[in-house]
Amino acid sequence: MSTWGKSDPEDELEESSLELQRVGGRALSGRLIVAGLAVVLLVGALWIKPWEAIQPGPVIPAPTFPPVADAITALPSATDSAPSSEPAVEPTATPDPLIVAAQRRQCQSPTDWRLVTAETTVTRETRTMYAATPVQATGPADPSLPLAFLHADSLRAVGVCVPRSPVVSPTTTLHEVVLWQVESDGVIREIQRPILMDPALYDIGEAYFSPPLDEGATWPPGRYVFEIKRVEGAGSRWMALEFVTTRAAS
Repeated sequence: MSTWGKSDPEDELEESSLELQRVGGRALSGRLIVAGLAVVLLVGALWIKPWEAIQPGPVIPAPTFPPVADAITALPSATDSAPSSEPAVEPTATPDPLIVAAQRRQCQSPTDWRLVTAETTVTRETRTMYAATPVQATGPADPSLPLAFLHADSLRAVGVCVPRSPVVSPTTTLHEVVLWQVESDGVIREIQRPILMDPALYDIGEAYFSPPLDEGATWPPGRYVFEIKRVEGAGSRWMALEFVTTRAAS
């Protein structure tokens, strides 16, 4: 029997028993749902604009710092910390003028009054102390008055040293001294306002008197008498110096 153009009846039975099935239908449906939800969320986000609701926080200013040059303390340099090669000069104390004067005085430790002079010789200036003792006399011209003699080119000052006392100061004792001049012609006068030659020595009890301001720089030849008044009681004591110039008359 020719089977051209005819199908096998068994094949028809097998074909009729086949059922149509949807391949992967459940998986395809899940992807579509997920894609649809994503589209909905995106559209909602674009409509709501949640980023506009976020407000910026408070602006905190940045801290400020002083300039570096002001904030950094200068460090000592090598020259500042290095010890100096030169020795430090210590300040010198000013010497006491009374101590200096005590080293220059003629009368180092007199027990009584003394005569002193400051004179000029042919070669230099000198000072001299005389072992004279004050005595009683009737006045500066008393002929019995002992005399100390000075031979020099010129007499710049004449004076006295006072004895030391634990009770009375030297300057208080010198206030009781009066200087008299007996000129070569016998004229007697009290010397008013003689110039004090060395105040520092005066303060320690060694007084040098130069001529008054308008009488020149040196004393003329003659006799110079010191009257020492008593602090208590009447009467005075006297000491005298005779000055003889060695300068040739011009």
